[in-house]
Amino acid sequence: MMRNLAQEWFKVKHQKSFYYGVLMLFGLMLFTVLMDSDDQVAFLIVQGFGASQWIALILVVFSANLFAMEYQNNTLLTLFYKSPTKRAIYWAKLMIILGYSGILHLSSIGFTILLKLLFYPNQYHWFSTETGNQPLLKTFLKLTTINLMASLLIIALAICLICLFKVNVVAISIGVGIVFLGQTISGGLSSQPEI
Repeated sequence: MMRNLAQEWFKVKHQKSFYYGVLMLFGLMLFTVLMDSDDQVAFLIVQGFGASQWIALILVVFSANLFAMEYQNNTLLTLFYKSPTKRAIYWAKLMIILGYSGILHLSSIGFTILLKLLFYPNQYHWFSTETGNQPLLKTFLKLTTINLMASLLIIALAICLICLFKVNVVAISIGVGIVFLGQTISGGLSSQPEI
């Protein structure tokens, strides 16, 4: 298992998409800051300037690319041949994707703090209760933790799609569609009046 994990880490570390994902996350969060309205700033800070949506999209693309690369180059069969079990290969890939999810979430926390300091230095203090009865920082960390757990579902979905279709574009398209559909349904349910 450790050998498979080391091999996967070596492959991922030398891919440009690994680094581009973090840069894209920062760019999209910056875009969210620049496009916001002043009446929703506290809400955006709590949500990490849209990091949850952006991380979901980046994870779908990254997961699909990780498996599609193996299918396109026909190296998955070689990995199956050299590994004692197929399960070890899939677990190694899953662990790498989970680690990347952790990196993206830690980066989003750092980027959120940086963007808040740059754009709203004297407003919306971390310990103020702008969004309810809890401080911004506590709400932000809770939502980030929930998003980290929800990313497990997104990763599982992306892996299932790429294993099912074996075509990167199809898996990414369906995954992105499901992410946007889920956010739309979630937003619709949360805006419904209570009965």
